[in-house]
Amino acid sequence: PPGLDVHSLHGYFVRPSRPGSTATHRVERVRDGRSFSLRDVTTEVEGRTTFRMTCSFHQTEPGDEYQLPMDPDVPRPEQIEGFEAPFPFDIRELGATTRRDDGTYASTRRCWFRTRERLPDDPALHACVLAYLSDMTGAAFRPLSLGTWGTHTDASLDHAVWFHRPRRADEWNLFDLQALVNAGGRSTIRATMYGDDGVLYQSM
Repeated sequence: PPGLDVHSLHGYFVRPSRPGSTATHRVERVRDGRSFSLRDVTTEVEGRTTFRMTCSFHQTEPGDEYQLPMDPDVPRPEQIEGFEAPFPFDIRELGATTRRDDGTYASTRRCWFRTRERLPDDPALHACVLAYLSDMTGAAFRPLSLGTWGTHTDASLDHAVWFHRPRRADEWNLFDLQALVNAGGRSTIRATMYGDDGVLYQSM
């Protein structure tokens, strides 16, 4: 409904699909309340379910403000050399934090990013772009071999995003990822997305 912004989404990647395939998205209206609305989305390709997502929308309300601060020692994006690539995003990699004595990391991947081109003033579009970028987790799946690729594949089985405040994707955002656990052939990571103003806009 009008006046509601995306609040969270949780998606499950059920099956792979071939590039160029036609996808059909079926949306089920689960609930429309005074403040929240909920939708279920099922994606089918060639008659098979490939993706499921629950998406929540919320009417903006005033409330208490609290957040964990961004690391004040993180270098600014202007201090980090970027790379030229046929890619719509400008990414400045900071790498992982220093490895601790016990072999763990406070962060397994950190990078600044923004789109190379200015985007239209459409909050929904910016939320979509940020959600897309939030799944580009990279080495966070491989805390024991950050710089190499082994026999394990970095494939997301599920992905959850919470949108705390509106944010533009064409301004600098800090993506900070932490690997929590590897066990049973699976891994779990968490991440935060701060703006260059130090405000926490999104978490995963």
